[in-house]
Amino acid sequence: MTFTRLFLSLAMALAISTYLISQAASDQPNDARSYVGKNSCAPELKLAITRYGICLDSSQNAYLMAYRLKAANILTIVQYEKGARSCGVIRDVVQSRDRDSSFVWECRSSSMPSDVIVGTWPTKHPSIKGPAVEAWRINLKALKFEEVQAHVNCEAGNYTGTDEGDSLADWVIERQASKHACTSLEGRHALDEADTLRSWDALYKSYLTFGHCDDGAIGEGYSESVARILTDDWNTLPRFVQLAGKDAAFQAFVIRHLDATLNMDDVQNIKQDAMTHCPTGLRSTCIHLVKQADSALKEAPAP
Repeated sequence: MTFTRLFLSLAMALAISTYLISQAASDQPNDARSYVGKNSCAPELKLAITRYGICLDSSQNAYLMAYRLKAANILTIVQYEKGARSCGVIRDVVQSRDRDSSFVWECRSSSMPSDVIVGTWPTKHPSIKGPAVEAWRINLKALKFEEVQAHVNCEAGNYTGTDEGDSLADWVIERQASKHACTSLEGRHALDEADTLRSWDALYKSYLTFGHCDDGAIGEGYSESVARILTDDWNTLPRFVQLAGKDAAFQAFVIRHLDATLNMDDVQNIKQDAMTHCPTGLRSTCIHLVKQADSALKEAPAP
């Protein structure tokens, strides 16, 4: 009997010791790098206290996903299979120094104006703008984080719906394109031709000349031209892809102009063509058009 009690006591002590060790280990900071190459549906990530994300580069189906875990606050680059949005592969990961900080998507550095940069600041930041505590440049070709030592400013915003709109990569392209101010003379010329363009080459030429005037009535004119080309000459889509392959900003310009200012019958027809008559090899472009058309249909005012 004594031996039995001794055996049970030792077994209980061992169990308690094992439990305490495992608890202590779970309270230690995670090795963030261990997530690289893992599936984004890993159980420990599903148990995150909070998680949020944004599209990084729609052309690569790559997203940023942030997870606040019990012992670490991490940001991952997740790449999904084409056309999918569940259980992608984690291409890279970084961990913030402060577990209670937040990741901010729209950050800039004067020394790297054309790069996608993300940063951190305290969760209860007193302003929508301010310097980043930590920052990383994202190498879009390699889908890797690179730490930034230069001064970086960030701006918070409402990113609702970005899964169906522009990506961070698109924002940088558009930001660079908008630096050139539109003169009154350029504005008049752009307004005259914006809604009259009926081929991809004509639209591209106007974009190169007056793309920096793309706003208000001029922007609505460009939207009408995009809709007319897609609706009336769908079979010329390969030419658009050729031009977009040489100029990513032009691709973002065209996709963006499939918007809620258009006749929704045209938008619905474009979506239908993209879904049922997509030219061979252009599936990625058709997916972009379908997503943008859905966004325009949701934003359109009720009839």
